[in-house]
Amino acid sequence: STAAAASSVPLPADRRYDGVDLLPYLVGETAGPPHRILFWRSLYNKAVRRGEWKLILDERSGRTLLYNLNHDRGEKENLAPRHPQIVGELLDALERWEEQLQPPSWPRVMDVEFIIDGEAYLFAI
Repeated sequence: STAAAASSVPLPADRRYDGVDLLPYLVGETAGPPHRILFWRSLYNKAVRRGEWKLILDERSGRTLLYNLNHDRGEKENLAPRHPQIVGELLDALERWEEQLQPPSWPRVMDVEFIIDGEAYLFAI
């Protein structure tokens, strides 16, 4: 949305876009955050950020991680077991967001493995 607005190119009106024109925020015409909630996905890896909470869902391994970024910017303590209501709310929001999207248009090329605190994580590219 931002690139199209910056280049004065109209977006086709026959589809829904998952984006916001950030130009009004960048030039100070609009205040506040451009999004109340942020979503991200890459095949089986998904994430939601709402306020201080960040939820990461790894459907391949079945892991669900929840962090309070106000108190744990390094994402060291998984709070999912202690806050099942917040996990449920964020998972519901993620599901509603994904229902609005088209399936990915390109295949996964590879998985990249990361080791964090001795635990292996795969990231789909």
